[in-house]
Amino acid sequence: MSDVEWLNHRYASYDEYFQSVYDPVQNYAWYGLTSENIDQAKEMLSENPGINRFRTVRCPSGYRILCFKYTPEKDIDRQEAIAKAARERLERQRKEQEKYDEEFRNTDLTRFTYTQKDIDKMKQYYNKRSNPERLVASIKDDNKLVARWIAAMIIGWDDAVAEFEKAIRDRKILSKAEIAAYKEKFKEQASTDNSDMRMLDDTTKKLATSWISSSIFKWLEQQPVHTEWLESFTNAKTEGGREAMRRTGRAWSEGFVVKLTSLDDSTSSKTITFDIITNEGGGLYGYATGFSGTITLKELKEYFTRIINNL
Repeated sequence: MSDVEWLNHRYASYDEYFQSVYDPVQNYAWYGLTSENIDQAKEMLSENPGINRFRTVRCPSGYRILCFKYTPEKDIDRQEAIAKAARERLERQRKEQEKYDEEFRNTDLTRFTYTQKDIDKMKQYYNKRSNPERLVASIKDDNKLVARWIAAMIIGWDDAVAEFEKAIRDRKILSKAEIAAYKEKFKEQASTDNSDMRMLDDTTKKLATSWISSSIFKWLEQQPVHTEWLESFTNAKTEGGREAMRRTGRAWSEGFVVKLTSLDDSTSSKTITFDIITNEGGGLYGYATGFSGTITLKELKEYFTRIINNL
């Protein structure tokens, strides 16, 4: 393909064309341009390093001719430089990928692990709505940091997982490939062996953000028992809660169902229904667990403690 053919193929439309001209400065010209597209044409050609020295000629017909100097060698040099840079970039990416794959395959997955204590602590931090960034900053030991990161993956606390990963990379505890290897191992474990520990479902998150229920919610999560919040309601679920609503129109009882399971015996559990009685959803009136009427937070904790001790 000649230079003129290449230019026509690259830039010209059906009613425009390029032609070589015999001029000591400009050796090519673009014919058929208008006053509306002359500037756009010049901008397009300027992107080619082999094209410069522009001159515009006005024709009596109203069309414009854009003359310019074209040095194909400069364009070829540029294309070769681009191609070389692309080859070098691909080679770097290939070597980096090979290094990553090797690190991933050779990761020592026995170097770090976690315990049930790490799971329980991370669940407590989540239920307290702890700040993941501050939590990470408070952990100085590398082993503990990785263990809590694994625990966060298992219980599904994604915000904490991201903060822990950043700290692990910044402290150079694990490389990017090693982090990926650990994530693959423990995320698979979280969805199989430890699926019963993924307690952070939508119901639990909703309860955790309610200031009304936060006191008893946090207290229960800190007890030596496996806590599973099953349901929440916008109406009373106990006779004591309904009685409180009958006594005054300002009382608003909200029902909750929680399952408590012994940490030592997973077959020993008890499901409890109770109400939180509020002042039209605002201030707290008290609690109800059955036919006992309204009780205080202290009395409700004593009620739960008796049940926990008998599991």
